[in-house]
Amino acid sequence: MVDDEHGVDLPGATSGPSEAEARRIVDLVTKVWYALTPEQAEQIHTTLRGANPQHIISDPWLFNALLLSEHLTERAGAEPDQRGLVETSADMSGYAAAVLRNATSSDEVVAIGSALVIGYRIQGDLDGAEQIGESVEQRLEELGRQGRGLTTRPATRPGQLSMQRGLTATLRGDFARAMTLYSTAYSQMGEPPYRHFAGANAAANAAMLSVLEGHIDLAGQWLERTAAFTDRSGWSGYLVYLGEYVARALLAVDRLDRPAAETALELAGPASVQAELWPFVAVAHCAAELAFGDPYRAHEQLRAAAFAHNHQLRDSTYCGHILLRAYLDVLVAEGEYRTAMQVAEEAGEPARTFVPVAHAYLRTGRHGDAARLAAQGIRRDDLSVRDIRELRLIRAVSLMKLDRADEAAHVYSIFQRADNDCTAGMRARMDPQDLADLAGTATALGQGGPGTRVGCQGRGEPPGPVNLTVTELQVLRLLADGRTIAQAAEASFTSPNTVKTHVSSIYRKLGVTNRADALWRADALGLL
Repeated sequence: MVDDEHGVDLPGATSGPSEAEARRIVDLVTKVWYALTPEQAEQIHTTLRGANPQHIISDPWLFNALLLSEHLTERAGAEPDQRGLVETSADMSGYAAAVLRNATSSDEVVAIGSALVIGYRIQGDLDGAEQIGESVEQRLEELGRQGRGLTTRPATRPGQLSMQRGLTATLRGDFARAMTLYSTAYSQMGEPPYRHFAGANAAANAAMLSVLEGHIDLAGQWLERTAAFTDRSGWSGYLVYLGEYVARALLAVDRLDRPAAETALELAGPASVQAELWPFVAVAHCAAELAFGDPYRAHEQLRAAAFAHNHQLRDSTYCGHILLRAYLDVLVAEGEYRTAMQVAEEAGEPARTFVPVAHAYLRTGRHGDAARLAAQGIRRDDLSVRDIRELRLIRAVSLMKLDRADEAAHVYSIFQRADNDCTAGMRARMDPQDLADLAGTATALGQGGPGTRVGCQGRGEPPGPVNLTVTELQVLRLLADGRTIAQAAEASFTSPNTVKTHVSSIYRKLGVTNRADALWRADALGLL
């Protein structure tokens, strides 16, 4: 039968488990959580299918046991991504909201509130999911003030609410907030084998975001934490550790380690996987295909993933524009440079479009535009460390092609300070001859090796603190973008003579006599 008030399927019989049976079911489900076995689920399902609907509705833990046991009994084996279980949270949103209002313990609030957050996400309402998560946190604080959230026994779902709120922030593209919530979830984690699931899930997702943003050392720390857990073979393993598989795939692509990438992607599933983290899985597959295979195949896979989720790539803002970025990467790899530039412009040129557009400029001979866009991106605080590194390499090549050898060598030396095996993929996206020429230029100027200390030729170390006016800083940054005096004058709505005056003042304050040395000193002082 269907409960009209809450819109969920419930057993139709009027009998039900005895009070002792119901208590045993609740104790088991609250204890083992995602470690519930298919055999246990079948026994629970058989018992509860004969229960009185109102009896189940009156107890949120019995209702949770029914939903979980029904999924494990009827769908889990056919759904490695456990999509049905996730969708169930959307189906029970009305019920969960009603229960949440009357919840009397922190365990109930966390369990039902987390399910409600998931439900809103599955319905596509990420803002609603965030608001619900916030209200559930407030409810927990209220219980704490009343002394009703305190208990001597361990929490049954430690870290689950923070984990689900972190996933909501991830899908909204707020990665910094997501990392904070994942860290909280991990700190709240209980001990294996039953109470660690939310913390392990949070660690896996934190590793994924760390790799995506280019924080390789941090990613390694999170991956070490996930490696401590060995329960990946259970039915819930895919849900819990998917973020780890994506992280390992992206790291392997960065290192151009094809076998490791293929192993991780096999664990992550196909690009069109029906999981909430599907955009990240699709991006990992796309990156691997671009690195090791065929850009046209990468394009097909990406479009298939978007189609499977009724998603448009050209104007995608989902997960911080990562799908839009993958689409632009594909277009550039296919040689569709003008299309890539147009799509980025139509999307408002968000931060994640800078690298592919800079590549498009470079490959179409617009070296000044490439150098200027790269400089703009490097200065932005909303750009990932990964993208800043790649933009430095693009800028160095662009400057070399503009016959600005000193600046090119300097920028290249900065890139090499952070150079490691995870930048192999960045180098592979560049023209090999350009890299050889750049390395030769840097070596000739004494700036070619990793860790080389760079300085202006014959000018020693940069001076102490320099006080430039706001207008001088604006002019300096226009010069760093590759603008001429005339172009800088036009951009700053002043005359070329006024700009020349500012340039003279900048040179005097920095203790230099030319643009290349000025830009080096400014960069060394953090002015750019």
